[in-house]
Amino acid sequence: IYLNGAILGMTRRDIDREFDSIVSFAGQEKFLEVPVKRYSSGMYVRLAFSVAAHLQSDILLVDEVLAVGDAEFQARCLDKLKDLAHSGRTVLVVSHHTHLLRTLCSRGLLLEGGRLVFDGSTSACLDRYGGLGDTWLQSEWRRHDAPPAPLGFAGGRTRVLGQQPDLELEVTLDLVSSGPHPRAVVHLGLATPHGPQFAHMPLQEACIDPRHAFHQVTIRVKLPPLIPGPYMVNLWVGAEGTGFDQGQGELGFLIEASPMPGRIEPHAAERGLLVPQTQVDYAGSARPI
Repeated sequence: IYLNGAILGMTRRDIDREFDSIVSFAGQEKFLEVPVKRYSSGMYVRLAFSVAAHLQSDILLVDEVLAVGDAEFQARCLDKLKDLAHSGRTVLVVSHHTHLLRTLCSRGLLLEGGRLVFDGSTSACLDRYGGLGDTWLQSEWRRHDAPPAPLGFAGGRTRVLGQQPDLELEVTLDLVSSGPHPRAVVHLGLATPHGPQFAHMPLQEACIDPRHAFHQVTIRVKLPPLIPGPYMVNLWVGAEGTGFDQGQGELGFLIEASPMPGRIEPHAAERGLLVPQTQVDYAGSARPI
């Protein structure tokens, strides 16, 4: 404890004052006289975080602090980080633990290849992070294994047409029949990477004719005024309440422009995905109106 505190810049008097609190927070009272070389990695990191958490610094950098420890200790760490942030200090948390970041952070920075590629709200940052390297954002998908019998998706494509706020999503799906089945219908769903499905669009007609082996269905959807960001398309095909095949996130699309170009406040998913068109009438006068 004294060595680690000294490395972090604490004086012996600082450590003496915080010693009991450090040991108690780490939950290491029973093992205080055990040589550190016999500690597990979890015990070691718990004690190290406890020392750092009691450092009176203006800026605290924490790297993957919740990678170890039980649920009780993780909750204690989270409460401690919140207390530090609310006390006016800056806490920079480096983590792939999205729930931690969403709960704790008010601002998100995204690094790719060592470079800063995004700086904004936490929610928008996590949406952008979810799109890096993920397959669901691809606008074209081809299935590599055989579709399930008797009917399944073989692939698909998406295109976003038009300009904000009048955008249209075009989804073209390829399907294969490998056995007898009744006429089938396709359902589409729209969702965000980190949220529930927010739109469900069943076709009104069972258009998949079982007399054919290969099928292509093109669906055009007039999109609501969505905020910029990545979205995923969920797929389902079936008949009379029986599902034959489904896909979640094989296809996606990106909304790049704002549906309200003159918007003063930046978009944030936690405030809603839709931006209704509004009209404002204003009157000003030197006298009361």
